[in-house]
Amino acid sequence: MASQDEIQNYKGKNISESAIESDLANLYRAIHAADSKHIIYGAETWDSVNTANESQLASFLDPIEADLNVMGADYYPVGTGEAASTVASAASWLDTIARSYNKSTFMNLQAFSWEDFVPAACASQPICVYPTFSQLQTMLSDAAGSCKAPSLLVWYDYGDTVANGQWTNFVSAVNPQ
Repeated sequence: MASQDEIQNYKGKNISESAIESDLANLYRAIHAADSKHIIYGAETWDSVNTANESQLASFLDPIEADLNVMGADYYPVGTGEAASTVASAASWLDTIARSYNKSTFMNLQAFSWEDFVPAACASQPICVYPTFSQLQTMLSDAAGSCKAPSLLVWYDYGDTVANGQWTNFVSAVNPQ
């Protein structure tokens, strides 16, 4: 799911937050009515990990929580000036919010370079690289180590991982056997 800021400003259109929330809720209900056997999950992406906090994530997820079986968050710190270890805070925030609704959680972790994805998000060119082996491991262990570990951990993005020649490194880092 795109962030509310991205949606509200899509192609220069100013769409109200309540319209977004209503549209998402209607979409989730339509999907669930068509296929009630599968879970519905929704995630939010922070517009800036540098200003991310629990209340901001809650404000994104609260309006749609009733229509979700699983709540999630996309958190991509590498290249923004934030440490990979800040994933622990994001996972903890998500856990707290989801627990208040008795929901399961998932985290979408970073396996891409902001330079390849959205160059404007880079804090500076020297740090705007594909996550290192250590950063990948830190994000995985910090997300998995939250109070109620996410039901599902996913990584975004396969294409950037392969394009940066990082597939073997990625598989080794996230498979701690």
